[in-house]
Amino acid sequence: MQVRGALETLVSALTPINHSKGSSNEVQPDLMNTDLLSREEESIPLLLSLLEEDDFYVRYYTLQILTALLSNSRQRYKLNSFHGSLIPEVVISSCLERTLADFFF
Repeated sequence: MQVRGALETLVSALTPINHSKGSSNEVQPDLMNTDLLSREEESIPLLLSLLEEDDFYVRYYTLQILTALLSNSRQRYKLNSFHGSLIPEVVISSCLERTLADFFF
């Protein structure tokens, strides 16, 4: 149950906050959190291992996190505002393809 709560918190931390017409130079917490999480060597392998859990919600939140990481990495890349590591799109795409069938069927 604690893992579920932690994953739900991560989903929130990686979700964009929509403020009304803020400055384009504002810090975007979702992109900053994506950058921090993607720099940790063990984060992606750990998230991928959670997709094998029996708990539906653990898998569900994990897929949301992986999707947010991919989406935010693309957004971060478009902004061209950092030189950190981007999450390899191929890794997440193949992971999602492989697990979606197992996840829903």
